[in-house]
Amino acid sequence: MPFRTDYPLYPDTLVEGLLVDSIPHDIITLSNNASGVKQVATVTVGTAADATVYSIIVDGVTVSVNSGASATATTIRDALIAAIKQSPLVYGKLIPTGGIGTVVLTARNSGTPGGFTPTISGGGTGYAIAATTAAADPTVIAFGRALTTSSTEAANTCRQINAALSGTNVLRGVSCRTNAFETIGIGYTIIEGYPPREAVNVVRRGRVAVRVQEAVTPLSAVWVYHTGAGLQGTFRATTDANASQISAGASWFKGASAGGLAVLELNLP
Repeated sequence: MPFRTDYPLYPDTLVEGLLVDSIPHDIITLSNNASGVKQVATVTVGTAADATVYSIIVDGVTVSVNSGASATATTIRDALIAAIKQSPLVYGKLIPTGGIGTVVLTARNSGTPGGFTPTISGGGTGYAIAATTAAADPTVIAFGRALTTSSTEAANTCRQINAALSGTNVLRGVSCRTNAFETIGIGYTIIEGYPPREAVNVVRRGRVAVRVQEAVTPLSAVWVYHTGAGLQGTFRATTDANASQISAGASWFKGASAGGLAVLELNLP
């Protein structure tokens, strides 16, 4: 439902991500979880051993199988996968899949909250486990930045744009400033924005203050940086190898000089 005010918002001073003026603002809510990384660990069966117990332990919960007679790496792999699926405490945390002589354990949820501690015991020669991918939390989304969702990410998530706009990397809008996360302490650095896994207010229609890296006027085209440290999600007026043009649903309501804050008007399809 559009957000409407009957008087100008922040008429004197612009700050990144602030809504501007009293036109209706259409704001949707997405989750800052698109850039999170799921933990992956790989169990290698090794040389198959008959009548041997193979165990995988996840956060202290043990899943075991006996290889039985005429065992192969494939039969042991499949038995371990089946056993994990029968353990709610383990299967609730991760998804097991089979590789060539391996069991790949992938966290169900991205980021450090979805992480798990896997170990093994028993088995034959070469039975081993290795960390494949470490869990990583999403990055903070700064206010007033262009946001996208790719075709490989959940539709209710978003991230600061990090790749060229395309049919598989779609512009969702611009992150709106909120008092709920005015300043977030990350280590020893203070960053304004939405923390990992938090709900993000995304402006799709209305006017919002954004940072421009070169001078823009109301007649300028709208380009957004997808690459470049400190530039991603900020805007410019002309073509650049590190930027994509927003060809529909975006225009400049108020210009600004390079490095300043301009007012971007959105009416995204």
